[in-house]
Amino acid sequence: MATNDSISTASLENIEYILGDIQVMAITIKTLSHIALDSGGADEEGAAATHAIGILASNIGYMTDEGLGKLNKPRNDASRWFNPPVLQDNESEAHHDKSK
Repeated sequence: MATNDSISTASLENIEYILGDIQVMAITIKTLSHIALDSGGADEEGAAATHAIGILASNIGYMTDEGLGKLNKPRNDASRWFNPPVLQDNESEAHHDKSK
């Protein structure tokens, strides 16, 4: 396994950029899966598949956060990936209220 000492700064920046792109895609897929589920247009099988896609996106996003953490970059809490959007909104509002 390569260490930070054996990887150039340019390579680390490329890895950070790639992980950031993967993270954005995971957020997009997770958001779209929630929108699709909320629309109620899918049958039971379609809803289950859409839910599974959202879970996969959450896992991918969490793994990218872990990778960014290994590069000493800021990362999201696991709740960002695994809590439903309504809880994330409440956490965001609570955090905002505490900062006043």
